[in-house]
Amino acid sequence: MIEEQLLENLLTRLQSQHKMELQPPSLSISLTQALYEVISVLESRDTIQGLFPELLMTFLVELHFSSQRDSLPDVDFLQQCGQVKGQVSFAVEAIKMLLIRIGCRYEVTFMEKKRDGRCYNAAGNSCRAAPSWPDYQVLDLLFSVLSKNSETHKPTIIAVFVELLHYQDIDQFPSEQIFESLEEWTQNPSPDVRSLAVRALGILAIHPDKVEEVKVLMPTLLGSLEETDNGVILEAITALQNVLKFMQRSDVVTLAEKLLPLFSTTDAKVRNSAIVLFAELPNLVKKKEKYLIQEQVNQSLVPLLLHLQDEEPDVVKGCQDALLRCFRFLGWSLPKKISSKKAWHDHPLIPESLCRQISWKVKTIPAVLLQCLDHLQCPQVSIRRAATIFIGCVAQSADPVAITQENKDLIFISLSKLQHDPDPSVRVAAMEAMQMVQDACGGPSIALRSQTHFNLDREERVFSQGHWEAPDPSLTHRWNPSSPVSHRIVTGFVRRRQSGAARQT
Repeated sequence: MIEEQLLENLLTRLQSQHKMELQPPSLSISLTQALYEVISVLESRDTIQGLFPELLMTFLVELHFSSQRDSLPDVDFLQQCGQVKGQVSFAVEAIKMLLIRIGCRYEVTFMEKKRDGRCYNAAGNSCRAAPSWPDYQVLDLLFSVLSKNSETHKPTIIAVFVELLHYQDIDQFPSEQIFESLEEWTQNPSPDVRSLAVRALGILAIHPDKVEEVKVLMPTLLGSLEETDNGVILEAITALQNVLKFMQRSDVVTLAEKLLPLFSTTDAKVRNSAIVLFAELPNLVKKKEKYLIQEQVNQSLVPLLLHLQDEEPDVVKGCQDALLRCFRFLGWSLPKKISSKKAWHDHPLIPESLCRQISWKVKTIPAVLLQCLDHLQCPQVSIRRAATIFIGCVAQSADPVAITQENKDLIFISLSKLQHDPDPSVRVAAMEAMQMVQDACGGPSIALRSQTHFNLDREERVFSQGHWEAPDPSLTHRWNPSSPVSHRIVTGFVRRRQSGAARQT
């Protein structure tokens, strides 16, 4: 009886500490250590099970606070429980002891494998495993903790809530309260909270009886694709994947439009996830409804072709699969060169072949060129180079009449900026592309020449004589053997081609 009273008193003291704005770290850690000791020796398992949800929530809050602290107190608890360095080990070991005492050894094994303080999956499982607490009581406790505590540790509690949705039979949960909370959390200033809220919607979409309620928040999910935080975007893509087959046709069109800009984002995981999800869209519409997303599919071709040269193998594979589905959707035969992994600047016949097939089928050549120009500022060297090469190939394949003088001037201005690119292979590709555009469609306007002093013949001659004014490649470029070859300047691929009009006759 004394031990039970001691457990309750220590729990109340630690909860009070968490409500203080300036809490002494040493006191919280001492209380956590004391609770660990009492739980480990307490004979009554019923007492532990009765207080289990409160103990678990309190330890998770302590885990959050301890992860924010910098200094490590001079106590011997670390040596007693786990050889894990850092203050988070106090809360982690207390959670593990609590789970062991109620028989959740699988969750403890999961935590041992992670060894990084992320205990939320295990906590969700363990809430389910506590036989004396019905689901609705656990949920009531979570909402009670969320209403009483500050914003600082809200992500910790919400993370447990999210895992409960994943592992529990949620039919007993009050749907109205859940969805109202999720809608509120998607507007939270914290990206962690927004990410967890979107993740929860994705989990709820797995449950057939919750799909209609998730669809009500479809604008929120689609809007999350425009977030600046990559974590929120990734969770939104996963959630949309779960609800994809239930989406209305208008939402499919909106989804396609919002995914296109993500093809060129700097985060490789977001790029790959967006491309993989986009590849599913052509299969969602019937033949009579192809017109709904045909424009978006056409707009996706150039980015997907350029990212065949992406530095990330997963993105390249995703682009190949997406192009296969897009070509099938459009009724086109897939070019064999799509599966090639060779670098375009080493094998110029590959982009030439791809460009010819695309140019003959896509009538809006200026739009293709403008899409390529958008990729000239990409952080990836391989994409800037691929876009530059593709511009030259498009100019060679197109009817010169299709490219207006205004578009030509825009191309020359954009390519001339790449003559100062830090990567030598991009500078070479820019010079070659400018020459190809001039050969096929004519040079820049007189006004542009007078403003910028364009003289391609002189610059090509200076380059061929070895006087190209560029930094030493060894100082500006670090070769990565796992990416497409970008450390060699290939001069042999410049060759005079016939103009587009001459080739078509």
